[in-house]
Amino acid sequence: MMTSVSVRAWFFAGLLACLGTAPLHAQTVLPDEQAREWMQCLSRGTETLVYPEPHRAIKSGGFVRVKLSFERADGPPQVEVLSRAIPEGLLDAVQAYLRQYRVPCLPAGKTVLAVQEFSFTPQSATEVNWSDVRGISNMRAEKVRQCMRTPPDTVRPNATSALASRLKQKDYGNLVLKMRFEAADRSPQITVVYDSVPPDFRQPVLDYVAQYRMPCVDEGGESITVQQQFHVNNSGSGKLMTLKDLDLATFLRAVKGLDQQKVNFDLGTMACPFELMWRVGMPIQKNEVGEVGARNLNRTEFMAWLAELSLNVPPEALEQLLGQSMVISVPCGAVKLGD
Repeated sequence: MMTSVSVRAWFFAGLLACLGTAPLHAQTVLPDEQAREWMQCLSRGTETLVYPEPHRAIKSGGFVRVKLSFERADGPPQVEVLSRAIPEGLLDAVQAYLRQYRVPCLPAGKTVLAVQEFSFTPQSATEVNWSDVRGISNMRAEKVRQCMRTPPDTVRPNATSALASRLKQKDYGNLVLKMRFEAADRSPQITVVYDSVPPDFRQPVLDYVAQYRMPCVDEGGESITVQQQFHVNNSGSGKLMTLKDLDLATFLRAVKGLDQQKVNFDLGTMACPFELMWRVGMPIQKNEVGEVGARNLNRTEFMAWLAELSLNVPPEALEQLLGQSMVISVPCGAVKLGD
């Protein structure tokens, strides 16, 4: 699954001869950050979705996936059926339930999109199941990357003997930062997502990214969030383990705790076969999962599941693999795990 190759990213100059530091994937735009924040205030109403008795009596079940478009804080969403294998009576029950939904924190003039799945399974332990409401965004990452302004010089961490001594105790480390831009001419709000590097390295990097600017952000408008990873390699080899592209079945065999998962995905409803880009984040943060080629909202819940899986690798390997990507080839068929 993994092999050693030369480090593919650029290195900071002027630190130590054997120390390489690099953002393995430069800046990553997190376009759905705002959508997730708005969806956190989602109100589902007071009526519970129940199995309509006529369909339950005849053991009529099914599945439906819907796209929700919220255009007003005090109004229900517009509902678009993305995929269905469900009779009209069950679909009517789902649509009636969705008419209760509101996003009271949605600003005037804004629209937020989401995807949700519902399934009805007669005589099961839980007869009605529904997924989380997954907020999605139409923001184009390339436009944001073109807008980003960074300092003309490179960051230069302090190359002290004390730093060199500490780094000898650990071959690899990572500093992952999240930067939220709310105004064109102000520093971003910086959050440390993960930190396994020495303070002498960390602070110069924090000072450096504080100089970033996002001139396309309108003050009081929608904020933009970007994430960046800095990788320390003090192994002396200048090499890292890297991930190979895999088919879905091979990838799942490398996942930790797969026998504890309980899912049922019909890949045939997702315009199969298709490819996904999967970037390592777990267990530190959710993995990033993106589509290779055209976007298809029918894959939203499947991708959300992949975002929470962890590779079965030791901590030392994780420090090398964090932030790296692979392409997962997804065939037609089904993924059924657990009961």
